[in-house]
Amino acid sequence: MTRVRYRPEFIEDLDRHRDFLVRQVVFSPDERLRRLDALYSAIGQVERQLSRFPERGAPLRQDDRYVLRHWPLPGGLPYLVQYIHRRGRPVKVVWLARLWRYSQQRVEPDSSDWPS
Repeated sequence: MTRVRYRPEFIEDLDRHRDFLVRQVVFSPDERLRRLDALYSAIGQVERQLSRFPERGAPLRQDDRYVLRHWPLPGGLPYLVQYIHRRGRPVKVVWLARLWRYSQQRVEPDSSDWPS
């Protein structure tokens, strides 16, 4: 089974999205908790799916060493996970690289610091 790990940028993105949801005063405290729970549950589902099917996401970019893919979060949530893995089979490790809202402008990831 493929191991799923987190890049620091993914953790930073998740923290930003969490903080944004917590600050949304238009939602009741219960609704904010429900949305946070849905976000974390969906990320857990993506981890489990990627550990079994690491090449399932649509490829965005690849070079001679890595493939960058993306996968929408399940449950109708407006988020997209970008992840990377080394080319070749079997895929042993997947790195969750970024967490984007669908409407968010995306920055092209810098592959120079990807794991070797």
